[in-house]
Amino acid sequence: MKKNFLQDVIPSSSKRSIRDIPLPTHKNTTRSVKKHAEERVTRETEERYEEPVVPIREEKTEEYDEEEIYTEIKPRTSKKKKGGSLGKKIFTGIIIGFVLFVGIFISRTHATITITPKKVTQDINIVIPLDTTSSLATKTQISKTATKTLPATGEQQVEKQASGKIKILNRHKEVPQELVKNTRFQTPNGLIYRIQDSIEIPGYTMNGSTLVPGTLEVEVFADSAGEEYNTSNVKFTIPGFSGKEQFDKITAESVNEISGGYIGVRKVVSEEAKEQAQKDLEAQLKTEIESSKNESTEYIIVSNLATLSYGELQDKVEGDSVVLSLTARVDAYSFVKKDFSNFIGQNSIQGASTTDLFTADTKNLFFAIDEKEIRITGATPLTYITDVEKLKKDFSDKKRSDVSSIIDSYNSLEEAVAVLKPFWKSKFPSDPSKIEVIINE
Repeated sequence: MKKNFLQDVIPSSSKRSIRDIPLPTHKNTTRSVKKHAEERVTRETEERYEEPVVPIREEKTEEYDEEEIYTEIKPRTSKKKKGGSLGKKIFTGIIIGFVLFVGIFISRTHATITITPKKVTQDINIVIPLDTTSSLATKTQISKTATKTLPATGEQQVEKQASGKIKILNRHKEVPQELVKNTRFQTPNGLIYRIQDSIEIPGYTMNGSTLVPGTLEVEVFADSAGEEYNTSNVKFTIPGFSGKEQFDKITAESVNEISGGYIGVRKVVSEEAKEQAQKDLEAQLKTEIESSKNESTEYIIVSNLATLSYGELQDKVEGDSVVLSLTARVDAYSFVKKDFSNFIGQNSIQGASTTDLFTADTKNLFFAIDEKEIRITGATPLTYITDVEKLKKDFSDKKRSDVSSIIDSYNSLEEAVAVLKPFWKSKFPSDPSKIEVIINE
């Protein structure tokens, strides 16, 4: 590219020079002429001056990309606007959340009542009469079986009767039904089994409109020896009730296998070993029966040890061993645990009312049974029971000022603390489900 240079401007020879300018005739000629000449030179110089040519730089789009410049500037402007908007949104959200929280907190009323039940250790000396008017104790019969395995010591010809447990069901009346010793039970195919002692089957009870039969489990023995008496899952009738109302309403069913029936040569143990096994099993069964009163979570079973009896020692061959089994039977009385606990609490604690409820630990109580009564002695911890649902209802929609009077009305409480939230609320929730009760054991 050619370079242009600024050149001096030389006036054309055709033009007049400063010498050709006529001098003015008026005063101050020298000063006017001089000034006029300077203005003339300046004007002519401006007319003849040429603007120097400046080189034009070629555009380099790769260095000055408009889009790149835009994207560099735009985030700064956008970020500033976005930041301001986000801050406003966060601030607004905090205000809304705070208002909602306060609204919910104010509108929500919740109460917690922490109670400590009253507990006492009470000496017990109570008599329960055993007459038909007493519904606290129910007469029943219980049986337990224990086994012992011994190595066989020889073989001999034997004839054994099958035996096993059956459950008798009484749908006849609400009063107990007595069955005498050797009462027969018959299977559908005509096989006869007998009980060895007299028994009493509880009467039925009513659960609303549903009849619940009285039941009793006993051991029966086949009428004759032989394997044909070995059976299971079978029902029985009582031939002695044939033609009577009881025949269809007092029935029985097998509890487990009726087994042991055998005629022939089989492995046996010595008579000395059998006698010792008999003594060991009797002692084991007596201990189990004595401690059986706390086996159930719903019932207390009190055995009358005066009626304790043992069945015939049974044996069963298993390989080269003989399994000896013995069953003990005893008359007993059963108590519903909650009813029994309430009874001894209401009748032994001074000042207790018939509406007070209790739980009792019966492990250290002693029961003496005779024909007319059961005497209960010993010391036991008794804990008052509070009706939690009633307590909630009593507190619902009550004022803070009512707390003391409500708590004092409960004889079952050793201590109670009621907390109402939020703290400025003056009344407990009207909905009992919003009142929580915590029991300190």
